[in-house]
Amino acid sequence: MGLRNPFRLKFDRPNRLFCGNHGIDVRGNRPVNQSPDEFQWIRQGMWYGWPGYTGGQPVTNSMFKPEGTLQPTFLLRQHPM
Repeated sequence: MGLRNPFRLKFDRPNRLFCGNHGIDVRGNRPVNQSPDEFQWIRQGMWYGWPGYTGGQPVTNSMFKPEGTLQPTFLLRQHPM
């Protein structure tokens, strides 16, 4: 849970799952600025942050506010973790 757009899923030799995860776009009805792409180690039962977090930081952080738009807000009332 919590991956926005995972890609290139791959298992390593010890059989751990990894993937890239595209950051949030600066477009649409909830643009988020400077959202990084991520590299994740996927583990059972974990939540990876989307839609309220990107790069481990809340989208309500001022660094994610696009110029000329409103500050992004949380979409979920409670986050899984």
